[in-house]
Amino acid sequence: MIPAAFAALAIVGGHPIDLPAAVLVEGAELACTGALVADDVVLSAAHCLQQGGPFAVDGEEVVGWRVHPDWRVDRPGEWDLALLYLGSGRGVLPLALGGRPAIGDPVQHVGLGLAEGDRAPVLRAADAEVVNLFDRVLATEERDGGPCYGDSGGPVLDAMGRLVAVTSFTPDCDSALNGSARVDGAEAWIAQAIADGPPEPGDDDDAGGDDDPVGDDDDSADATTSGCAGCGGAGALVIGFVPWRRRRRAR
Repeated sequence: MIPAAFAALAIVGGHPIDLPAAVLVEGAELACTGALVADDVVLSAAHCLQQGGPFAVDGEEVVGWRVHPDWRVDRPGEWDLALLYLGSGRGVLPLALGGRPAIGDPVQHVGLGLAEGDRAPVLRAADAEVVNLFDRVLATEERDGGPCYGDSGGPVLDAMGRLVAVTSFTPDCDSALNGSARVDGAEAWIAQAIADGPPEPGDDDDAGGDDDPVGDDDDSADATTSGCAGCGGAGALVIGFVPWRRRRRAR
């Protein structure tokens, strides 16, 4: 049984990677990964913001955030996208967005989760292959590891280093098949949200000043499962919020 709120997914296995645009997104009870898509804007997963603010990016408190208007807590992976606004630019080259990937394309999951034994976040990447595209979800088969606690919201990169999806859910940390929220189809929303900047406090259309960014008043710990899109019909467990201290042992 798992909480209805699906939460922060450490790369299990994988290998270190140098990606300055990758950042650590933290709340009071969770940690996720994100990536700069503008000098002062981070793209992460909407479910990472479910507990409400305040949030910090690499220790800097964010000044506002928006979740994709079509994201729903009961539809894992679909439009699981959020933007967090920083108070100042980072001076780091942001990631470019990629288009619709194709089945068979190689991709990489990138995340800042801590594996057991780590004393500080270690940026890791795990190689994978696209095996299906379904309902705004990118289904991948892992090759040398995969996402786990702390990696939700991390960028999924294509062979050219472009951001094509955001890590969203996994049946478990050892799963060979995982689901990520595709960004193709969300380019206009991302561009407009970057141009608009953080929402004003109390703006009901966005989440910048709202303690319930998903618009879901049910804080119960009911269990939920979902069909893992593109995962051969397997039931995908969507991992609930966990303290940052819980880690998965690296392979």
